[in-house]
Amino acid sequence: MQDLGERADIVIVDTAGFGNQTMVYAVGIADLVLIPVMADEASLFEATKMKKVIQSASALTRRDIAFRTVLNRVKRATVVRHTERQLEALGLNPLEAKIGDRAVFQEASYHGASPQELAPNTNASLEIRRLARELEPALFGSA
Repeated sequence: MQDLGERADIVIVDTAGFGNQTMVYAVGIADLVLIPVMADEASLFEATKMKKVIQSASALTRRDIAFRTVLNRVKRATVVRHTERQLEALGLNPLEAKIGDRAVFQEASYHGASPQELAPNTNASLEIRRLARELEPALFGSA
């Protein structure tokens, strides 16, 4: 990861969830941590734990490590609005962009592709573009 960071403007690392060594190392070298959150209480609990890991890594590295949460596998439901309010109240920096629970994401995993490659004119691709546009200022500064 560190070698890639020296050669690339952006490195995206997807780790296997909370509490593993790779995740802790990735957080320690990250400029931005994106925490996926589903609309349930267990995800809020895990996101809060992740915030504490990021704060600890920030203290150890003596630099601010930014983080944002993104609602993931969203379905149309009142619970999503409740989760958004909880993310705000817990200081978990929610993004406005949300990722829906769409079949193309599972399909893309079998092809080693993204929704933009498999289905560029779908809602899934639009959601990914919205997410990228919202993250862009955090990664590159305001344009």
